[in-house]
Amino acid sequence: INKSVDFHYIHHRKDGHKSYQPHGVGCKFRCAPFAPLLPDVIRGKKEEMTTGVMWGWIGGIAGGIIGLAGGVVGTYFSVKNTKGPRERSFMIKSSVVCWTGILFFLGLLLALPNPYRWFLWIPYGILLPLGITFGNRKQQAIRQEESRNKPSEAV
Repeated sequence: INKSVDFHYIHHRKDGHKSYQPHGVGCKFRCAPFAPLLPDVIRGKKEEMTTGVMWGWIGGIAGGIIGLAGGVVGTYFSVKNTKGPRERSFMIKSSVVCWTGILFFLGLLLALPNPYRWFLWIPYGILLPLGITFGNRKQQAIRQEESRNKPSEAV
């Protein structure tokens, strides 16, 4: 029989102190929704980390770092490869909007409880492709307008 207890939520007592209660114990007060994200040691789980769990943490952290680095490099080269000042200004503004939107989405994804977090994928899946399409068309229109206004060079 496994006697280890997995503490899922931090329960707030009437006196203001926090107590760790096992899953299934009723709580008349608010419970921290982020408690399941805490490491097992803090939550009171007695079992040690398995190899699969360890590789899951390593993969999650490495994937996050690689994804963030890819976003930074992509943003840098998107701004660097612009042809004119209006296009560069538009690309900087677009990058700020995109980074803000994605970080807001990820923040809500971590903060909202199930099943509400899964509903976030609906507007994200619609707005991201529409935003990319709009941004690409606008950038191309600015590039064409700037090339028309640029004096042609003699060959």
